[in-house]
Amino acid sequence: SLSQAQSKQQADATAANVLELKTDFGGGVEIKTSSAVVLKLDEEQEARSKFILTANHTVAEMPNWGFTFQAKRDFADIDKDNNGQLLRKEIEDYRELQCPDDELTREWGQLRDQRAQLTHLLEHFDQIQEISRNLNPEAKGVTMAGLDAFYKAATHSSVKTKDGFVDVQVVASDPQSDLALLKVDDSSPKHKKSFPPGLTISDDKVKPGETVASVGYVNGKLTRIDSKVVGSDLEPDDNGKVSTFTTDKLLTPGTSGGPTIREGDNQTFVGINHAHGSDTGVIVDSAAGRSFLAAYFASGKQIKRQLAD
Repeated sequence: SLSQAQSKQQADATAANVLELKTDFGGGVEIKTSSAVVLKLDEEQEARSKFILTANHTVAEMPNWGFTFQAKRDFADIDKDNNGQLLRKEIEDYRELQCPDDELTREWGQLRDQRAQLTHLLEHFDQIQEISRNLNPEAKGVTMAGLDAFYKAATHSSVKTKDGFVDVQVVASDPQSDLALLKVDDSSPKHKKSFPPGLTISDDKVKPGETVASVGYVNGKLTRIDSKVVGSDLEPDDNGKVSTFTTDKLLTPGTSGGPTIREGDNQTFVGINHAHGSDTGVIVDSAAGRSFLAAYFASGKQIKRQLAD
């Protein structure tokens, strides 16, 4: 095991590459703070921009704004006049026809969820209608462009650097592995200098009994949770199976998206903090991280985002 001085030196080196992540899910109404790790990539990838890895659920959960995707899916069915816009009465009629507020709807999860999403749309109808009219003065209802503009205006992520908070874009997201790739806003290249060199993803998996440390921000304070690996598994998730390993210490809320590192290693990380079980920490392993990044950089295209269609 490391001496106290060696442990502090490792923690300091790692800490420089762990950032506080702030995601605003709606004009300041709902703000989530979590963690992220700066990636060290090859020169070609670094030349594109500065990339940051975090947990998908820290940036892709949209409890208030996910209804915009439901509206886009149902748009053609709701738009009975086929005029490219949704009127309040059309939405109300469609909701009552497709998923009425009755016993069957309350018991059937899909219909219940669809009704809830359409209700959210009606709650925000006036705001989206105003945006739609700003984009098209002839619009009398909600347009597809208005829905897109509302969502983009409602979500915003930034990371804290030595020069303050810097805006980032979610360029790839995978709900199954719970990983998301962030990119520094290219319109401000000077911000790249604000970032540390980064960490690389380990080439090999951890083994039970190894000592690791999960690092992240809790209430704005950098926190390190030392633990031992107790096993690896495919963790059941709403979106499928997540390749993880577990530790004998709970993860503290706020550390999600930060890295887990091996004892004695301040150059690489072995996983991304995912969640906590009943009495364990759950970490998305390095193999899942390498696969996620390889898919993004090999294709040069965005990995499909949650609810993007």
